[in-house]
Amino acid sequence: MAGKSLGDVWPCTALSVPGQPEGDDLVAFHKLTSWLTYSIVEGLQKIGKWKIEGLEDLTGLPEYRGLLIDLGVLTLKPDLLPIDPASGLPKALPSHPAIVEWRAMTVIGLDRIANAIREKLGLASEQLTLAQVLE
Repeated sequence: MAGKSLGDVWPCTALSVPGQPEGDDLVAFHKLTSWLTYSIVEGLQKIGKWKIEGLEDLTGLPEYRGLLIDLGVLTLKPDLLPIDPASGLPKALPSHPAIVEWRAMTVIGLDRIANAIREKLGLASEQLTLAQVLE
């Protein structure tokens, strides 16, 4: 934004509206920070005996899209991505609009799955965090 790298942050054309403020169409993933957080939280709680609040606010990782693809929750529209002639598989840069939307839909889908499980079990997000659902 304004010529500065924001890391794993990309514009999402599905969020783009004419005349909106700069940055309102950006989606932040920050998967490495999320992986690090998920990796150290359990140890801090169990070994360090720390009480960590706000775990219910952690987001899912967009790399779980393989799970949602395998289950048929997410599908790619035919001919949306260029095909790599060597492998015959779709290939695109992380900044490609279809990839950004795919990753964003994965994060949203994981939240919806977690909410559905909590509702079925009668649990609050503090009682069953997204990390626990993903495990």
